[in-house]
Amino acid sequence: MSKQVSNPYLRYSALGFQMAATIGVFVWIGISLDRWLNLSFPIFVLVFSLIGVIGTMISLINELNKPTKQNNKPEKSKKID
Repeated sequence: MSKQVSNPYLRYSALGFQMAATIGVFVWIGISLDRWLNLSFPIFVLVFSLIGVIGTMISLINELNKPTKQNNKPEKSKKID
């Protein structure tokens, strides 16, 4: 038997780390492309950072709209005789 710990604080802190890592990777891709193409204006940094922010916001909204185990419990129906 395995117990699964469902702590909402852990869930939300993981979302923060996921957002930071995703945006950081997209910014790094933009910087690498700008350096590789020798561009004077960092267009790829801007584009990829916006893609990263928009993508993580969509992911955050989807994750926050998921029901938690506490909210997903079926209600007990009362029998009225």
